[in-house]
Amino acid sequence: ASLKFENMGSTRMMCPQMEFENAYLQTISNVASYTISKNQLILKDNAGNIVALLNKIEPVALEN
Repeated sequence: ASLKFENMGSTRMMCPQMEFENAYLQTISNVASYTISKNQLILKDNAGNIVALLNKIEPVALEN
């Protein structure tokens, strides 16, 4: 299935993980299609290259 991210916004606040945020936003902007296999979302570019693999995880309840 096709997928395209456009006009994404972010806070662009400086943080220790700024390099990760920049790389993530660049990667997401290159996504053209996706597939879902079991608990994994596979994002691909126009050439069919995998640009990201996202795994589903179950949320963990925080203890008070």
